Amino acid sequence: MVNLDTASAATEQNKTFSTCSKTFLAGEYLALSEGQAIALCTGPRFQFSLKSYNTKTGVAFVGIHPKSPAGQFLSQQPGLLTNGLQRSLEFIDPHQGSGGFGASSAQFVFAYQLFKKPDFEILDDYHKYSFSGEGIAPSGADVIAQALGQKISFIDIPQKTIHSIDWPFADLDFAILKTGKKLPTHEHLQSLDLGSTKKLKEPHQKIWQSLLMKDEENFFHSLDEFYQLIALNKWVAPHTAEHLKFLKSHSEILFAKGCGALGADTLLIFYKKNQTKKVKTIVEQTELVWTSTSADLTHSLTSDSLTDTLAQIEKQNQEGVTP
Repeated sequence: MVNLDTASAATEQNKTFSTCSKTFLAGEYLALSEGQAIALCTGPRFQFSLKSYNTKTGVAFVGIHPKSPAGQFLSQQPGLLTNGLQRSLEFIDPHQGSGGFGASSAQFVFAYQLFKKPDFEILDDYHKYSFSGEGIAPSGADVIAQALGQKISFIDIPQKTIHSIDWPFADLDFAILKTGKKLPTHEHLQSLDLGSTKKLKEPHQKIWQSLLMKDEENFFHSLDEFYQLIALNKWVAPHTAEHLKFLKSHSEILFAKGCGALGADTLLIFYKKNQTKKVKTIVEQTELVWTSTSADLTHSLTSDSLTDTLAQIEKQNQEGVTP
C-alpha cells in the first residue's frame, strides 16, 4: 500500500460505491463443475471509494492487496494514471476480514467496472488474475452474484444467465451466521475430485424450483438431499459439524447448513419468523455471529456507473471543475 500525504492535497473527486455480501444458499462445489449456484445477496455491503488528488501522479490501494486479483488487474490498467493525478482506491470490508462473504470477489467487481460494464465476460479477466493454472479454477459464481445479482439469484455460468427472485416464504426466515473460523480451503479445493460434485445438480435444481413454486416442504427436502451429499463426501469442517449438531438439536431451527468450501466461514439457518426471538437466544449460546436475514436481501452493484465516473473525472479535470 502506498501512503498518501493528503494534508495539502486538493481533492478533485471522492465517490463511494457498494455491492452486496454473497452467501451460497446452495451450489457450493457444484459451481466448480457445472457453473451453477444459488446466491443470497445481502447486507452489510462492501464499499469502494475512489479519490483523486492533483498533487502527484500515482495510485494507492487501501485495503486491496497488490497481489490479489483486483490488485493485479488494477496494476495493469494505465487509465488510472492520467492527467498528473494521484488516485486512491480504498476498499471497506464491513466484515473486517472474516471470510465467506466475497470480499476478494467484491474488490474485483469494483476494479473491473472502473473500465468495463460487467457482464459474464468479467470471468475471463477474473480467471486470468485469480487462477495460476494449477488445480481447480475458481467458479467465479461469487463474482457474478456481486456484479449482476439481485436478492436470490440462480447463476448458470455456461449458459451465461442469471435469474433473480425475492424471498418467497412469508412466514419463514433465514439467518446467516459467521463462524469466526478460517481454514485453508484453497488447499482443500486443489485436491477436490470434480466428478463427485455432479450428483449435486439434481437436488440443486429442485431447490430452485421449490423457491419458484413457493413450496416450503420440497424446499427443505431438496436442501436436505443436497447437504446430505455434501456431508457424505466429508466436505464439512469439524467446527461446522459441531455447530450444526447443536443448532439442529433445537426444534425451532428447521434446517441448518454450512455455506461455501467446507462450510467453514458461514452457516445458514431457517426458522419461522414468529420464532425469531427464541432462535436468536439459541445462537447466542454459541460463538456464532448473527449477520443477515431476509430483511437484508439487496442488489449487487450500485446503479451509478464507475465507468462514467472515471470519464466524468477526466472531463472535469480538463475543464478545471472541482466538486
